Amino acid sequence: IGDQQLFVACGRLMARIEAAGTSADRYAWDWKDTTLPVPGGDWRDALNGGTVQGGKLRAATLFGTLPLAVWMKGI
Repeated sequence: IGDQQLFVACGRLMARIEAAGTSADRYAWDWKDTTLPVPGGDWRDALNGGTVQGGKLRAATLFGTLPLAVWMKGI
């Protein structure tokens, strides 16, 4: 309805980018310089809280400590 949008992204082959020294109960992902294009505007993280401005965003910012990201705009 209106300007409501949902942005969902998930990691693939996550074991390959798991940072050294982490365990199954505390993951850290080594995204290096990976970025994702996100439409402009204010986005709210549905899983971790926080907000970002759309654009070319670093994967580490979008995902945090999870291999899944759910961002909402206008919802």
